[in-house]
Amino acid sequence: MSELRRPPYALIAAVVILCLALTAYVGGYFVLSKYNDHPNNDVLIREFKHRWQAKIYLPLVKAESLVRGRRIEPSWIEEI
Repeated sequence: MSELRRPPYALIAAVVILCLALTAYVGGYFVLSKYNDHPNNDVLIREFKHRWQAKIYLPLVKAESLVRGRRIEPSWIEEI
């Protein structure tokens, strides 16, 4: 008689948490940044309010640059 195996709840929970964190990271990238496309510039700008946001989202800026096929740079508004 074979025993019923319990689903690996820890693995399922870890995958769900990872997916939620990744979704929040990508969603925050688009919510917290503003896209500036000036016709005279070859470089597109993702503008953030704070320097720490630009640093945290730098990997997504590079990924977006690869997907769009254009150079994209992060920038931030200096705090007073």
